[in-house]
Amino acid sequence: MLSLAEAASRVGKSKPTLQRAIKAGRLSASRDEHGAYLIDPAELARVYPTSRAALAAVVAQPSQAEEFADLTHQIAMLEARLSMVTEERDYLRERIIGFERQTNQTLSLLAGDRPARDEPDDLWPLARRRRPGFLARLFGERAG
Repeated sequence: MLSLAEAASRVGKSKPTLQRAIKAGRLSASRDEHGAYLIDPAELARVYPTSRAALAAVVAQPSQAEEFADLTHQIAMLEARLSMVTEERDYLRERIIGFERQTNQTLSLLAGDRPARDEPDDLWPLARRRRPGFLARLFGERAG
């Protein structure tokens, strides 16, 4: 047996609504020794049937604990993703700096500004020797 307040909360109605239904005879209820109404759950379900859609809506609503757990999981996933993106950004930044250095070295070599080397200049003696021009080769003159 349910009290009037328990029955009202089960069916989603107010206590005065249930009292009016009892007085009108639509809902049968008995009284306890203190004079409070006691309602049979089967009688309550007969007068106020709970629809499956209403039950599904109550069940489908996530509780705050479930929602908190979902949000905590999402935050952890986003933090991990942020960490990966930050690492990738730092790696790419280092690569860009390396490419800039390499480009500057190549440009300085092309401009003729050779860095001081400890290597002898005769590493490529054949490559450094000038080849005679076409006319010199044709007429047999040698360039020195």
